[in-house]
Amino acid sequence: MTTFKVGDTVNLLEGTQVVGKGTIFHMGPDAILHGSPLPSGHYGVAINAVYKRNVEIPFPPPHDDDVTTLGLAQGSIIAWPRFACAVCMTSNVCKLQVLDLV
Repeated sequence: MTTFKVGDTVNLLEGTQVVGKGTIFHMGPDAILHGSPLPSGHYGVAINAVYKRNVEIPFPPPHDDDVTTLGLAQGSIIAWPRFACAVCMTSNVCKLQVLDLV
């Protein structure tokens, strides 16, 4: 099982495809992102690199209605699903995080 922590760099997935890379900034049940609670099952991730610009982000920042895709979010911190974060061991082998959703 892979466990991530604040400061870790993760690959962002859409299905099994790596679509970007980010750094975890916020996590946990009490985390706040853009003045609101971080959605359950998500990390607050700073988007460092984007490989597929047109991927829609699940929770666009409330202060910026124009940021709706991963490409537009580069350089921002957004909510990204925990199940869609991975550490890649090689260029094409990713280890997904296993979550305890209880």
